[in-house]
Formats: sequence, C-alpha cells, structure tokens
Amino acid sequence: MKYKTFLLHGIITFVCCLFLTQHIKAQGNKKSIHFTSINSVGLLNGQISSTFAMQTINGISYKKTSIGLGVGIDNYGYRTIPVFVDLRKSFGNNEIKPLVFADFGIGYPIKTDNSPEQWSSEFSNTITKNSFCGEWGVGIEKAIGSSSFFVTASYSYKKYAYTHNIYWAYGPSGTNQARQDYHYNRIALRMGYRF
Repeated sequence: MKYKTFLLHGIITFVCCLFLTQHIKAQGNKKSIHFTSINSVGLLNGQISSTFAMQTINGISYKKTSIGLGVGIDNYGYRTIPVFVDLRKSFGNNEIKPLVFADFGIGYPIKTDNSPEQWSSEFSNTITKNSFCGEWGVGIEKAIGSSSFFVTASYSYKKYAYTHNIYWAYGPSGTNQARQDYHYNRIALRMGYRF
C-alpha cells in the first residue's frame, strides 16, 4: 500500500510540473521557467560500508534555481526508496559553475534478504516505519549546450526504524515491544547529467 502511495504522489507531482511548464510556455515566458530533469549515480560511504546509489529529480527551473521531486535507491544499511524535495542553486555565468543543494523527504523501506524479519503470527509481528532522509552539499557543473554535467559531494542522513511486537498468550498477559532505530550518517559522492 505505501509503495502505491508514494508512486501516486510522484506521478501527480510530475504531471503538475509538466502542466505548469506548458502553461508558462503558452504565456510567452519560454526562457524564464522550464522543466528540468537531474539524474545521478553515486557512492554512499559511512562507518558500515560503501554502497551504490542512484536518483532522478524532476521539477522546474527559474534562472539558476530549481525545485523538484526526486526518487532514488539507497542501499546503505537497510534498503530504502527515498522520495524527497530537491532545492538547487548554481552561481555565476561561467561555463563551469559552483552549485549548492539540499534534499529532504521520506525513506520507504524495501524488503530484502538482510531486512529485519517481517513476519506475522498470532503471537508476534514486525512493523517497519517510513523515516526521514536528507542530504545537503556542494558541487560544480559544466555547461554542455543547454544541459550540464555535474559532480557533487554532500552529507547524507537516513533513519531506518522498525518495531517488533510479541503478544503473550500464556502466563502474564500483555505485549512486549522492541523498537530499533538506525541513524545512518554518510558522505555522498555523486555525478550526473541535468537537462
């Protein structure tokens, strides 16, 4: 159910950005606001390991500032699908420009072989939680026609949480609950293409 929810939100936001872009173009402001797509691959490095990550961000751009909705794959620790808002700004008019960005959103847990046991019976169950994720950093981008290639370095944070409930059928009645929270602090190195 939660996967359908974030997919639906992503589709609605993407369609709204497309309609907004078309509306602005119809009014004659073709050069001021336009659709932008930012696609990247990268490496997340922290105390646990180094893992591959990728993301795509789609939204609108005005002059040197953009805002968009992003989705990715984050394999660090327990696997999640982050869905986030991206704010990005580049500086200067040179072919190679510095940029800053910030992302914040929610990580949706994905079941894998190393996920906490998520089984239910009449005596226990495990529930994973959608949790906060964020990233902020700096980089450079090189213009290639109307598109650009970029490289970024950033601090990345992800929380992963689950609760395991055990219901006692014999002996003292009641429920034991164990909550586990993981806080992942990483350095993210990414490169990608923006058009």
